[in-house]
Amino acid sequence: GQLFQVRVPSNWRQFPGQSDIWFAPEGAYGNQGITHGATIGVYKTQQRSLDRATQEYVNGILQANNYLRRTTNYSRFRLDGRNAYAVRLSGRSPVTGQNEYAIIYTTQLRDGSLMYIVGVAPQNESYRYNRAFNTIVRSLNINRSA
Repeated sequence: GQLFQVRVPSNWRQFPGQSDIWFAPEGAYGNQGITHGATIGVYKTQQRSLDRATQEYVNGILQANNYLRRTTNYSRFRLDGRNAYAVRLSGRSPVTGQNEYAIIYTTQLRDGSLMYIVGVAPQNESYRYNRAFNTIVRSLNINRSA
């Protein structure tokens, strides 16, 4: 069966990625990825704890996107009844030339893999996208066998 179900804004389209799924409004995607929208996927890790797996994943994001910096501490919360973390990154996008932010939500699956949701948006439109990201996170329903 499916790994998860989630609600996204009705004007967003779904794009299958290599190891994840992207959701973005029209005009917010291209060859270099999304400029605003969300990515949901699973990260295979050897780390057995949620905090170490999250740090490993975030460090990989920071290395791959060296313009981003972590701007908040990791905060704990519950994601579909599971322990989870959230952290915010920001920086000037090389694609748009604007300041953008990425908010990363993580939780662990039964097999130890890390499930992540990454919301990306221009800094000056954060008020609009924060609501969408919160809706996505609150609506996430992970398959109980996962």
